[in-house]
Amino acid sequence: MDQCCLHHVEFGVKDGSKFAQKLISQYCFKLIATRTSAVAKQWVLTTGRARFLLTEITSDIYEEIIADPYVKIWFDRSRIGTSGSERERNSKLNYDTAFDVAIQVEDIEKCLKKLIDSGVECFRPIQCHTSDQGDVKTATIVSCVGNVKHTLVQSNGYRGLFMPGFVPVTPDDTLNTTSVNGSQSVNNVQLTHVDHVTFVCEMGTLHDVISWYQKHFGMVRFMVNREEDEEDGMVIKGDNIGLRMMAFEYWKCAEVGLVAPSQNQDRITFVLAESLPFQGPNQVDTFLQQHNGPGLQHIALHTPNIISTITGLRQKGVKFAEPPPNYYYEEGKLDEIQKIGLKPELLKSEGILIDMEADADADAKDSEDSHRYLMQKFTQPLFDRDTLFLEIIQRCGASGFGFGNIKALWKSVQAYLSKSGSQNL
Repeated sequence: MDQCCLHHVEFGVKDGSKFAQKLISQYCFKLIATRTSAVAKQWVLTTGRARFLLTEITSDIYEEIIADPYVKIWFDRSRIGTSGSERERNSKLNYDTAFDVAIQVEDIEKCLKKLIDSGVECFRPIQCHTSDQGDVKTATIVSCVGNVKHTLVQSNGYRGLFMPGFVPVTPDDTLNTTSVNGSQSVNNVQLTHVDHVTFVCEMGTLHDVISWYQKHFGMVRFMVNREEDEEDGMVIKGDNIGLRMMAFEYWKCAEVGLVAPSQNQDRITFVLAESLPFQGPNQVDTFLQQHNGPGLQHIALHTPNIISTITGLRQKGVKFAEPPPNYYYEEGKLDEIQKIGLKPELLKSEGILIDMEADADADAKDSEDSHRYLMQKFTQPLFDRDTLFLEIIQRCGASGFGFGNIKALWKSVQAYLSKSGSQNL
């Protein structure tokens, strides 16, 4: 199995089977392995190189849960009760969330020691999982962002599908058959890898989070695009938008012991977002309220053909947050689309956002590099709360995030939340 910086993303869910079926039937994921223990049920799903681990806890006893080597809680211990009445109350607090961004490492002992020595809290020490297909070592540390954790995974030479203890499933498994034998390209849907993940922070804490990852992980800040200020990040104000964003990467962090990717799709980017004061109800604050604090707001999945992928996802029943009606009539937008060589009517019919990099024309007027651009679209929330979204993104030479798209994405999500009533909570 090829190694990459991002090993998997873990979700804590109330109904794992239901959520797995949603990913398979609507997003064309494939179920590859499952695990059942005395305290939890788990599912491993893939699309391209992206791997999602779903965990449903079935026990109410903290000591039993924490004893399971593969299970981590994503909510406060105080929320786990023992009596029937407590369980009933706590079930309302046990929310669905994406909470663990697991990272591949080359030397877990060295990596974990450096993290602990620098002051990082260790949630679970190194454990070795063994099978006839090889060994996998894991350890979990606590991020400074809400309920986010990072599991370190050393799987050098492991030949299995995921990790020891997970049982492979067959293509004709009951869940996989909901997606035509688990095909990952049904209706031309192609989702190849995780492009980036975005964490929502509490207002005023974004710089502290950046500093934490730089100090403990040696991560490298990179500019979202040319409009970004090096100190303040990308700040978007006006028209009911108040957002600050910054981004940083794992791929330059070999000194901490993380696996350096050999291909661009192996690199993983973290994006941070916080709301600005005096903006009124907004999607960042809605997330903080409904998620019970900071956390992972959306996962971006890359596609080599966003038009066919969005069309296919719609056919499978996926609901999207649509861009504002005037997006395609903004000054210069139609010219930009035509310059790239795309059909405005097709992009508009699917509600796909597009941005050419601001400096693309400066370097090579007639070359391929002069048409560096990206296209994006957000889904509606995946859970019963307005928290986690997926983003579908296609990069055509562009490495950052378009300024105009960020505003349009913000407005599309705002429109959905207003319609759903979440902004009135």
